Amino acid sequence: MSNREIITRVYREAVMSYGDDGVDRPEAIESALATLMVEVRAGRLEVDVERALRSELQKADEADGRSADAILQRAAYGEVPLLAEDLDVIVTLGGGRRKAWCDVTPLDLKQMNDIRFENYRKVKRSYLDFNAAYMKVRDVVLQHQTFGAAWKAGGFPPAEASEAVA
Repeated sequence: MSNREIITRVYREAVMSYGDDGVDRPEAIESALATLMVEVRAGRLEVDVERALRSELQKADEADGRSADAILQRAAYGEVPLLAEDLDVIVTLGGGRRKAWCDVTPLDLKQMNDIRFENYRKVKRSYLDFNAAYMKVRDVVLQHQTFGAAWKAGGFPPAEASEAVA
C-alpha cells in the first residue's frame, strides 16, 4: 500500500470513528495525524519531506489566491486600507501563471476576471448536476435513514432512475 493510500485510509477511519455526528475537518486531521505519527515514529511509514514541503507551498499559493479577491475589494472600496504587504500577495493569472499584486497590469486584471467568470459557470453547472442527483436519491436515503443503509438495501439507483434507463 502506498503512503497516499495509507494516509487516505487512516483519514477515512478517523472520520468514520465519529459516526453519525460527523467531525470538523481540523479535529479529523488531528485524529488522523496522531495515528500517522505513531506509524512514522515506529518506522512503518516514511514521510517524503520534499513532497510535504511541496504540499505546504501549494497551500501557501492557495491561501494567497483566496486573499487576492479581498485585496481587490479593499482596493475598490477602501473600507480597510491596503498595506504594503498586500502588494506581495501572489495572484493567479490566465494559464496558471502567478505574479505579485504589485506587478498586476490591466490585462492581468481582465484575465483574472475572465477566469472567475469561467469558474462561476463551472460551479453553477456542478451545483445543478449535484442537485439533480440529490433530488433522485434523497427519498431513498430518507426511507433508509443513511446512505449506507440505502445502499445495503439495494436502493441505488432509485427505482424511478432505473426505470428511466430501461
